[in-house]
Parts: sequence; structure tokens; C-alpha cells
Amino acid sequence: MPFGFCRKNVTVVGSVGVPFTEIARDLGKVVVKNVVALGALQELTNIFPKETFLAAIRQALQDKCAMIPLNEEAFAWGASTARAIAAQGAAAAR
Repeated sequence: MPFGFCRKNVTVVGSVGVPFTEIARDLGKVVVKNVVALGALQELTNIFPKETFLAAIRQALQDKCAMIPLNEEAFAWGASTARAIAAQGAAAAR
């Protein structure tokens, strides 16, 4: 077994195909595809609370306040799309 790996602590990993660029394009700015991805990541992993991500986005855009609503919408669309796609996958697996 490779160094650093332990069979006792196995993590199951799956994948969910979320069309980040397509969602961002539909929102009007492809540049927010990374925020769509963050929304999907948060939804599927709950790695940090949603508000932590949104606070970081707002802080990063404090000098571009007009971009905050679009980025918040991109985050929400990423989360809701990931949730829907994951639910479809779970239903198909049953």
C-alpha cells in the first residue's frame, strides 16, 4: 500500500457533472463560471457554510459592488444545479 494511505479511513468519492460555463453564459458573463463551481462545491460537500463562501465573494468584490448580485446568483445557480443533478443520479442508482 502506498505511503500515507490507510484502508481504515476510506472516503467514497463521486462526481457530478455541472455545466459551469453554460450556466455562467446564461447569466450573461462567462467570467462567473468559477463562482458557479464554488456554489456546486459547497452544495455537494458542505466543506464550509454557504455564508462563508458568500462573505468571501462579497469581500473580494468590495471594490466592484455592482458585480456582487451577479456572483451571488451564480453561486445559487451552481448550488441548485448540483443539487438537482445529484438527486437525479441518486434516483437512477436506486
